[in-house]
Amino acid sequence: PATVLIRTNFAHGSGILIDKNGHVVTNYHVIQRGDTVSRNIMLAFCRLGLTDFKDAYFYETTVIKYDKTRDLALLKINSPLNDKNIKIAPLETDESDIIIGMKAHAIGHPVDQYCSYTQGVVSQYIKDYKWGRYSEDGNSHKATVIQTQTPINPGNSGGPLINDNGKVIGMNTFGHPEALGINFAVAAVEINDFID
Repeated sequence: PATVLIRTNFAHGSGILIDKNGHVVTNYHVIQRGDTVSRNIMLAFCRLGLTDFKDAYFYETTVIKYDKTRDLALLKINSPLNDKNIKIAPLETDESDIIIGMKAHAIGHPVDQYCSYTQGVVSQYIKDYKWGRYSEDGNSHKATVIQTQTPINPGNSGGPLINDNGKVIGMNTFGHPEALGINFAVAAVEINDFID
């Protein structure tokens, strides 16, 4: 219930509720429209036992800030949370707790398979990793990332990568363009720094 579906006029992705004040983190590319962000961003929460959003309540949001380089964005829900079942996702604060070979769990919305869960392991922890381009100027994304073979697909972007204790260790962001099974999450250390 801390995982959200984010919808814009042109795409959808995932997000993570991080506090009771309605702040949600996601990937910048989930809300991106050209060189700026979408003006119409709505979100709804995953509900236990339900696999669609037909009668879900969608909240309007405001973009508080974003970081194109790290591919991160912070949203604020514009109205009070009206569901007592909604949970807050705690972010991991200690890098030393991320260990190669540990289990990693993902929740998101790959290819319209809403609130899907997958499991894998952490393959590597990489600082200052560069990937993709976020502008026509050729600027690349750069951040500390967790390499994982936890299955993710388009629609998982912005969703949580979670350890066995239920803490968010990263934000699922992209898969290797030339190799299945090599996926990456922006590490929680970057999310914490971005929020601060």
